[in-house]
Amino acid sequence: MASIYPWPEHWWTNTGRFAGQNLTVQAGSIFVPWASEAKPIASGRWKITFRYSTSSPSTVDIKHNPFSKADETAQVGQHDFGAITLSPGVNTTQEVTLELKDRSQPLWTPQFQLKPGQPSVTFHNISVEEAPAAPPPPPQGDNPYDKQYVRSWAHAEGSAGTLRPISATSEAGDIAVLAYSSQWGNTQAKAPAGWSPITATSGLGGRSGYVAVRNVSSPSDTQNVVLSGAFRGGARENALLVVLKGVRSVTNTGWTTAKPQAGKLNLTFSQQHGRNVDPLVDWRPEHSKMISGGHDANASWSALLGAVTVGGGQDGPQAWAQVFLTVGGGGGGGAAPGPSADPALPAPLNPEIQGLGTTTVSVVVNDRLEEVPATMRSLPAGYASIDSMMSTPGFVVAHRGGSGSWPEASMRAYTNAVAHGAGALEVSTHRTKDGIWVLAHDEKLQRVDPSAPNTPLSQMTWEQVKQYTTKGEPIMRVEDYLDAYGSSHVTVLDPKFSAAQWSELALLLPSDARSRVIWKMSADATWLSDQWRAAGWKCWGYMYEQHVTDGQGRTWASHWDYIGIPYEASATNWGIAKTFGKPVWGHICPTKEAYTQALQKGAVGCMVSGIQQVLPTLTV
Repeated sequence: MASIYPWPEHWWTNTGRFAGQNLTVQAGSIFVPWASEAKPIASGRWKITFRYSTSSPSTVDIKHNPFSKADETAQVGQHDFGAITLSPGVNTTQEVTLELKDRSQPLWTPQFQLKPGQPSVTFHNISVEEAPAAPPPPPQGDNPYDKQYVRSWAHAEGSAGTLRPISATSEAGDIAVLAYSSQWGNTQAKAPAGWSPITATSGLGGRSGYVAVRNVSSPSDTQNVVLSGAFRGGARENALLVVLKGVRSVTNTGWTTAKPQAGKLNLTFSQQHGRNVDPLVDWRPEHSKMISGGHDANASWSALLGAVTVGGGQDGPQAWAQVFLTVGGGGGGGAAPGPSADPALPAPLNPEIQGLGTTTVSVVVNDRLEEVPATMRSLPAGYASIDSMMSTPGFVVAHRGGSGSWPEASMRAYTNAVAHGAGALEVSTHRTKDGIWVLAHDEKLQRVDPSAPNTPLSQMTWEQVKQYTTKGEPIMRVEDYLDAYGSSHVTVLDPKFSAAQWSELALLLPSDARSRVIWKMSADATWLSDQWRAAGWKCWGYMYEQHVTDGQGRTWASHWDYIGIPYEASATNWGIAKTFGKPVWGHICPTKEAYTQALQKGAVGCMVSGIQQVLPTLTV
């Protein structure tokens, strides 16, 4: 996602309000650029990028101000991140990635102070971008049961209502287990559709949660799994998604205060909550890595631990859950997996376009690459124009080509999205150092290719960029995308960190593109929308639920042709957003359930990441 504060229009300091984007800060000054604009916490990891000028090294203290609600009077304490030293230079960029110390509150703002005795600094821009959660380590090490029976796992943590969808790798025939724990005894989180849960809301010492199980019929079953409902509160909540392999069946006991049984092969979860003086009860076998949350030496804390084991539990945790495993011929205790006595059912058809040839089309069916004669129907055309799309109830825009279904921003993703019937495609772009516009969402490539350097795309040449991939697929130039789908589909175009150079990007578009291209940016970037509309383009500004409740969204909406709010926003706030006088899109829908939810609340159409779930039928 783009910076939640991409182009600040004002600054707040201890000396008053400063207009503009160039602020010279003197030694000892405290400034909170977004003091009245607290923003939601999801992953808890944030990247702060400073663009500044200073004659010599200068040290900036960074603090985390948590808020209970989007109101500058609702600050709840303060936490130190430490200091960062800005290197001397003119128009220099420097960044730091931080982990929030307190996730019990739903909102936060950063605070900065130029330490006394430091040279002054002119800040040209500060952007704060949510970073993806650090990936969990793969199952490994000396615990043989994790290594043998866990295919993959993932974790999520945050406050009630803020946990984002979770994904883990799976194969047909696996069994997935989803454990959810709440700091409080009244969680309103519900197990996602298609999962069989056991839920506990009392009897756990003031805690709550659920444990849910699903038999995997398709790898998509464990992608973008929605963890919680729309209810938002201050309770810390954690989740672990564990995919089991080589397991015939499981027995779920749900959450209980009873110590786990020993002697039978099981997946055990431990729900723990404590103060800063309380240790984490690390009962797990050595090198079992599955954990969400953890001990915080500076505040109260919550943690959820998991491991495949034959051992029992111990005193300390508030709650335990066991999922007993049946493997091999029916015996537990770590016996080698054997063939199931049940007749094997055929896996569902899950086709995927892999590439288009001149005489054949290669299609992946049930993980087998098959060549299909080219007598198949051609790929369908998309919406002929923006007007055509907007007149189609429930229209679908493929987010990054379907980022929840295929490798994002790749030709494979866009081709599959088109083949599944998506009539509009969303494209995120960056300008390279040598002026080539490429498809990518983040400022750097490391999330989609861990081998890539820690270097912004704007500082790399195209020759350097094309050495890397987007989750295994070649990185595309904008021209590659336009040649394929620029004339056949509506494009929602996001210039990301190169937004100031959007007019250069516009030169690459077809001469009639104003009827098929919608520019996209965070709704607070009204300086951009005003430029786009003045040049005759349509534009879409996305906002979040708090922007509806605090009134900012109503002010921003007048600058945009279309606006967007999250599908999971409350029905009340959807009703308010619809009074802004602009068509409202739902974003970003990972599942058919999310898409349906947005339409029921009044969305005219949706930005969709889970294309294969929302549009499951291959149309070619």
